[in-house]
Amino acid sequence: MADTAHLDILFRGVDAWNQWRMENAVVPQFSGADLRRAKLKGANLLAAKLSASDLRRAVLDRATLENADLFWADLSWANLVEPDLRSANISMANLFASNLFGADLAGADLFGSRLSGSNLSRASFKDADLRYCDFDGALLHEADLSDADLSHAKSLTAEQLESAGGNAGTRIPDGLPRPEHWFRAN
Repeated sequence: MADTAHLDILFRGVDAWNQWRMENAVVPQFSGADLRRAKLKGANLLAAKLSASDLRRAVLDRATLENADLFWADLSWANLVEPDLRSANISMANLFASNLFGADLAGADLFGSRLSGSNLSRASFKDADLRYCDFDGALLHEADLSDADLSHAKSLTAEQLESAGGNAGTRIPDGLPRPEHWFRAN
């Protein structure tokens, strides 16, 4: 459950929120919060609890969400350009049509998340868990899938893999060809 005091500070604006975070060593509690259309560009949400929160159409560009808990969160149509989502729990989340251009998702858990229609271009998924994710219509142009686990991914195509980067450690669904450029030296 969301902490109303945390929400009050967050709604004062990103500058006030980030200042408060520097002065207070607490884990932000926003689970289940209604943050639709919230303007959180550059917000420090390090290790924040955002499970089951409604972040539809939120702006989280360059936000720090490292180690955040976004389990079952709704991030559909959200803007997340170049955020830090390293080691975040984003499993079972709805990221339909979201913009994750340049996102750092290294080591993140996205198990079973809906990524259909999302822009994942230039995102880093190094060592990420992408099992059972839905990639229908997702853009993966120049995304880094090195050592990521895409086994059992849904609606993932050879064309999507070809447009992304990966390596021998990238696990892909049975029946999909591993792009030849994944074997070339960088």
